Amino acid sequence: MTWKIRNANKEDLAKLERFLTEAGVSSEGLGDYIENFSLIEDQQGELVACLGVETVDKAGLLRSFVVSPQAIKPDLMFLFKRAILTAKSQRLEELYLVTNKRSAIPLFDSLGFEIVNEVPDSLHERNHLNQVLTVDNSTIMKIIL
Repeated sequence: MTWKIRNANKEDLAKLERFLTEAGVSSEGLGDYIENFSLIEDQQGELVACLGVETVDKAGLLRSFVVSPQAIKPDLMFLFKRAILTAKSQRLEELYLVTNKRSAIPLFDSLGFEIVNEVPDSLHERNHLNQVLTVDNSTIMKIIL
């Protein structure tokens, strides 16, 4: 199957909000960072996966990683690499993620993320981070850009 991978724009807001809501993921604040989202779409323009970068000062937080069952691992790796490039293009110094999926940690390790115990105070001010940290078995990871 052929996918289209691209940056989101303001016109994608409603479609992306629906995709996240159907997956049970918060879309709060999405409009503020829509251009920092990468999307994977099928040939009909339906979303297959998404990943965004929420920025605060010189730090970023990966957020709203949602994948439909038809997505394949190489495409997901490309999605993460695009998110890292997005963060670098905005001159961020570090990028964080939070996961409760232990099985995903080796994937993040392969991208250069390391497990950490804390995030900058400025990221704690973001509602999205506080929501994901309430999930049991949450692991915080960081990559220096």
